[in-house]
Amino acid sequence: MNYRDNFAQFLIESERSAYTIKNYLCDLDGFALWLKSKGNREFTPELITPTDLRSYKHYLDETLQLKPKTINRKLSSLRSFFNWAGIEGYFPDNRLPHIPQPIKEQASAPKWLDRLSQYDLYRTYTKAH
Repeated sequence: MNYRDNFAQFLIESERSAYTIKNYLCDLDGFALWLKSKGNREFTPELITPTDLRSYKHYLDETLQLKPKTINRKLSSLRSFFNWAGIEGYFPDNRLPHIPQPIKEQASAPKWLDRLSQYDLYRTYTKAH
């Protein structure tokens, strides 16, 4: 078994939902593919640097233009993986790579009804009462 299979087994044993397991592994695979595309380097947990992770975050944000919530989920998946890898001894010196800070999400403005919709709602409400 490799690190990915071991991580998947850990998630199953931790009773994570099938949806969570699928997302974690998909996010991990996406990072591994990106890393390989940047230099034909296989993903080996102990060789990942903070620079790799910052570059990946930048790629998700600037190149793919993903929403902050999606980027933050992918970073969270990687954080979970690296925490697990640290516990499992993949980092001989116990130095886990630093995961970049999440992107701040803009709170969306409340959705308001336009004036005509407000009048329609008011008329419907007053007829009912």
